[in-house]
Amino acid sequence: MLPLGVLAKKLLSDPEGRNRLLVAVVAVVALIGAFTSGLSVSIELGGGGGDQALAVTSTIDPATGEEVFVDEDGNVIDDEQLAAAGITATRRSAASGARAPGARTAAGGGGARGGAGAGAVATGAPGGPAAPAASQGDRCAGAALGATDQGVTAETIKLGVLVPNLNELEVAGFPVGLSGDFDAIMQAWVNELNRTGVACRQVTWVKRNFDVTSADDMQRVCREMTQDEQVFSVVTPGGYDSVGQLCIAKDAGVPLINAEPEPAEWYAQSAPYLWTLSTSKDRGHINHVRYLVEHGHLTKEHKIGVIYDGVPHVAPATEKGLLPELDRQGLKPAKVFKLSSDVEQALNQINQVVVDFRLAGVDFVFMPMNLIYKTQFMTVAEQQSYRPQYTESDHNFGCYDFTTDTYPARQYDGTLCVTATDAVGRVDLEEYGKTHPFAKYADEVYFRTHEGGYHEDGEGSDGWNAQKALHISVGSMIRAWQQAADRVGPDLTRAAWGAAMGQTGDFDQCVCEHPLRFEPDKWDGTTTVKGLRWHAQAGEGFDARTYREITRPQPAYAQKFTP
Repeated sequence: MLPLGVLAKKLLSDPEGRNRLLVAVVAVVALIGAFTSGLSVSIELGGGGGDQALAVTSTIDPATGEEVFVDEDGNVIDDEQLAAAGITATRRSAASGARAPGARTAAGGGGARGGAGAGAVATGAPGGPAAPAASQGDRCAGAALGATDQGVTAETIKLGVLVPNLNELEVAGFPVGLSGDFDAIMQAWVNELNRTGVACRQVTWVKRNFDVTSADDMQRVCREMTQDEQVFSVVTPGGYDSVGQLCIAKDAGVPLINAEPEPAEWYAQSAPYLWTLSTSKDRGHINHVRYLVEHGHLTKEHKIGVIYDGVPHVAPATEKGLLPELDRQGLKPAKVFKLSSDVEQALNQINQVVVDFRLAGVDFVFMPMNLIYKTQFMTVAEQQSYRPQYTESDHNFGCYDFTTDTYPARQYDGTLCVTATDAVGRVDLEEYGKTHPFAKYADEVYFRTHEGGYHEDGEGSDGWNAQKALHISVGSMIRAWQQAADRVGPDLTRAAWGAAMGQTGDFDQCVCEHPLRFEPDKWDGTTTVKGLRWHAQAGEGFDARTYREITRPQPAYAQKFTP
C-alpha cells in the first residue's frame, strides 16, 4: 500500500504570512497530473523512519540491459531488500523501453528524506479506453527515441507533483476535512498513462511535500523539482502559489498545471508553461460584475463596498479586473479597502473596515480575500447587527459549499455567487457525477488498479466520495497534460508541449456540461458563467448551508483576458 498523500477536501493556508485557499476535492474542480521520470522511488527499509529512509532510483544495467534499483551511492538494492520494505519491482529492458505484460509494479512507502513522498512506475492492465492519440502506435513504430529535453529520456517522461502539508491549518483551528490517498490515485492514473504510453514513453513521477505557511519551503521544492530532480513538468493540487508558481513556470521554464486560479498577468509572464482548468482571477472578476449587472442583482442604487487582500496573488487581479469593470458599468464603490499583506495587520484592520462600511451605508459587499478574513469580517458584522448583501465568485473557490463552513449562517444567507464551474449548484449533482461519461471512465481507471474500490468503508461513505471526487479532478489535469504531450509525439520538449497545450481547443475530459477551451493565449479553460445563491436552511432537495443554481450556464462574457 502506498503512503497517504494528504490532500484536503477543504482548506486554507498562509504562505508568507498570507492565508490562501488550497483546493476543493469536488468532482467538478480540475486538479492535476504531472509526475516524474527515470523512476525515483522513496522507501523506508525495515519499516523504519527518519534516518532509515532511502531514496531509490531505477537505471539500466549496461552489462545486462535490465533495469535495476540503486541507492544514492550507486549500490544495487536487491529484491530481498525491496521486499523487506514492502516493495515489488517492475523490470524493464533497455532495448524495448517497455515493461513486460503482467510485470510487477515498483511502489514505495512513505517517509523519504527532504520531504519527498513516494513515486511509482506502473504498468496498466489491458483493456479500457484507448489513448487519446489514436495514431500513437504508428508514430512510435520505428521512431528514434532519445533524450529530447529535461526530464525526457528515450524511455521515460519525468513528472513532479507537489502536495501541501496542512498540519499548520489544523493547529490554527481550521479543520481540513477528509483526506484523500493521493498516491493511490496517482498509481491508478499512471497505470492508465503507461497502458498505451505517452509521447512513445512511459511516465514516472516523484513527489515533494511542502509547507503551505512557508515561502522559503516553496522555493525549496521549486529548486528540488527543477534543478535537482530535473522534472519535465510539475503539477500540484493547490496551496502552491505566489513565489512557487512563478519560480517553476516563469523562472525555470518548467510546465506547471495548477488547481488554483491566479492573476492573468502570471499566465502571460509564464507563457506557455502555466495553465489552469479554472478561470484566471481577472477574467473571473469581469464575468462576476457583468453577470450581477445584467441579471439585475447589482444596480446604481446599491452602495458598494470592496475589501480585498493586499497579497500579490490577489491585489493585482482586483485592481486590474474587478475595480475597472465596476467603473465600466458606471458603478462607483462607496468604500474600497486594501488589506495589508501582513496577516496580523490585516486581521487588525478588518474590525475597523466593518465599522466604516456600516457607517457609510454599504449594502453590497465584494470580498476577494481568504476564508479566515471573510469569517472575521462577517463575525464582527453579525455582532454589530450589520447584514449587507454579500457576493462571491470563483476567487478562492468561493462558490463551493465547503468554503462556507466557518461563516455565520445568518450573515451569509442569500449570498450571490457567480461561477464558471458549470456543474455546481445542481440538485442532481450526485447522480450527475455518477452518470457523466468522464466520471464513469475515471471509475474504470481506478478500479483496474484498486479492485476494492475507492475506500474500505464502501460506496456512499464520506471516504469513498472524497477519494472518488479527488481522483476524477486529478484525472482532468492528467488528461489535459497527456493530450498535449501526445500531440507533440516522439520529439517531446517543454516548448513543444506548451505550444501543443495551446492547440487543445475544446476539452471535455472533466465532469462538466460544456467543454473547456485552451488556445495559445487562453491559459484558463472555463467558458461559461452562471449564478448561485447560498441558503442557510435546507429545502428544494438541497441540504442546509449550500449553494443552489439560480440560472443555467451561459457563455462567459469575457472568454479570455490577456493583460
